[in-house]
Amino acid sequence: MRRGVPFLVPFALVSVLAGLLPTQGGGRAAAEDAPAAPGPAPAPGKPPPPRHEPGAATPVDVRFVRRGPGGAVEDVAVTGRAAGYGQWVRGDDLKRWSGSPNRIAPGDRGEFEVDDPSGVAGSVRVAPRAGDPASLVVQLPRADDPRLDAFTVVVRDATTGRPIPGATLHLFPYGDTPRRLVADAEGRIAVAETPRATPGPGRSLFARLDHSGTSVHHPAYAPWSFGWGHDPLYAVHADRERVVDARLLNELVGTGLVTVTLHPARWSVRPTRLRAADGGVVANVAVLVYPAGAAAARSFGAGIERYDVQVAGPEGDLVLPTSDLLGLDVRVRGVAVATIAVPGGPIPEVRLPPLAEVTIVLDGVPPGTTWALDELGYASTPTDPPLVPVTYLRGAKEVEREAGAEFGRADSDATGHLAAGRATLTLPIPVGLKRRVLLDVNGAPRGVAGFFHVVEVTPSAPGPARVERRFEDLPEAPWPPAPR
Repeated sequence: MRRGVPFLVPFALVSVLAGLLPTQGGGRAAAEDAPAAPGPAPAPGKPPPPRHEPGAATPVDVRFVRRGPGGAVEDVAVTGRAAGYGQWVRGDDLKRWSGSPNRIAPGDRGEFEVDDPSGVAGSVRVAPRAGDPASLVVQLPRADDPRLDAFTVVVRDATTGRPIPGATLHLFPYGDTPRRLVADAEGRIAVAETPRATPGPGRSLFARLDHSGTSVHHPAYAPWSFGWGHDPLYAVHADRERVVDARLLNELVGTGLVTVTLHPARWSVRPTRLRAADGGVVANVAVLVYPAGAAAARSFGAGIERYDVQVAGPEGDLVLPTSDLLGLDVRVRGVAVATIAVPGGPIPEVRLPPLAEVTIVLDGVPPGTTWALDELGYASTPTDPPLVPVTYLRGAKEVEREAGAEFGRADSDATGHLAAGRATLTLPIPVGLKRRVLLDVNGAPRGVAGFFHVVEVTPSAPGPARVERRFEDLPEAPWPPAPR
């Protein structure tokens, strides 16, 4: 799901940044993902498989394994290889991959598509180094591996290897309660969720982190992101496949550890605090922080978003980079409640708009009904109105105008499931803002022609509010929606 507060920058800067940002497929720059040496001319519409050139470094053979319930080692077949620009080589074309789809040269970086019932890895990124053995074994977890729901993050300095005490893990699996965990004297952070929130493949805590903005922070270091952030070992493809780093997977399956290395920050930071409209402390909410131009390539229609995720501390504390212009996308229980433009300079506090807690009670809900707060999702474009109006702090509008950057907005919002029969849904909604809760009983994803049942809510005052409806009386709205 696309999410966040994208920014746009002038075309000249976009054209420069386009080669530096990750591709829509979720990898880094396409030149980095594509094989170094092209193969023979491909058939029309098919990407070329790479070939090993004479004199190049000896290729490394990659073997993917998984331990069965009895402990026996099972080989896992490679079903595809990434070929750059979001293309994959599969089937018969894969057999022409230099004689082996499991082979990669040291110094190259490749993505291997594998069959992973655990739902952790749709594909695995492998980047062998010079001096690595000629055969590399990558361990995939079983779907019921307990380490997927209870593991330890170890935070170290990327240069010295020393632990970083006091580093914070900002845990934000979308739709779940954000958490902020602090590293001990050895840089260790225990992360656990027992029992699993939702059973099934892909629903482990570890799998959901790689589809989130969960990140690791320390004021003296650049952040590290589990999801779509600054230097991710993870990325999420447009087709929802998950890409996991092979070394990290081996460490998790072998030891239950996930080592995160932080690099010294190249910028200064400024503290601020998140406050409610009445001045009260706002703690434990997720804030997506965007520098201006962070989603430059989105002007080409690419779903590229780079941001930092923070969870407000016990006093609402946040640490922001001293950028001339930032965007804050504030999420309460996963719901977008504010988009705030922040200029450079000291910012003692950032206040949210007045919020209402709206409880929607529905009778006669069919089984399998889902709800969503954004109707466009992937179909949204930079020209669509924001879901949540932008609030400009003093000076931010002038910076935006002088920079020639178009301020973006939160363009995707929370979703979930409703209980059959009588269901209750409580949402934080800014006072005076009309939100449409879309209820889908078709079971079809957005992007497929159909319709929604709609509940419209416009709270008139802060605090609790209640709306009761019968499902059969709700109006219907077509999907895709009419152009706005």
